[in-house]
Amino acid sequence: MTNDVVVGQGGSLARFKIVKDYLYTVDSHNINVFNIENLNSPEKVESVHAGFDIETIFNLGDNLFLGSRSGMYIYDISSPSKPVSVSEFQHGKTCDPVVADENYAYVTLRSGNSCGATKSSC
Repeated sequence: MTNDVVVGQGGSLARFKIVKDYLYTVDSHNINVFNIENLNSPEKVESVHAGFDIETIFNLGDNLFLGSRSGMYIYDISSPSKPVSVSEFQHGKTCDPVVADENYAYVTLRSGNSCGATKSSC
């Protein structure tokens, strides 16, 4: 991508994220990696099984944080085309948006929906 392309910061409910020349998307089980260096001809380069019921994706530096209905997964993208699992945190079944800063990952467990929880918490 050219240096004049501005990429916004996704929120806690994002299902895709652009990091440098790569687009990362999540479906219910995978991280899908696209090389978008040439915006006129994006290329899918990888699909990595990440877990189950993946809902959200958040980027901080060389890490992707994935929120799922049963936990949070962290993937290293220092080699951008090959996300590698670093860690995970499991919790009870509920919807799970996630954001992070340099010190903490924030998991918001939502209820009142099809995710199964009866109480929301942060």
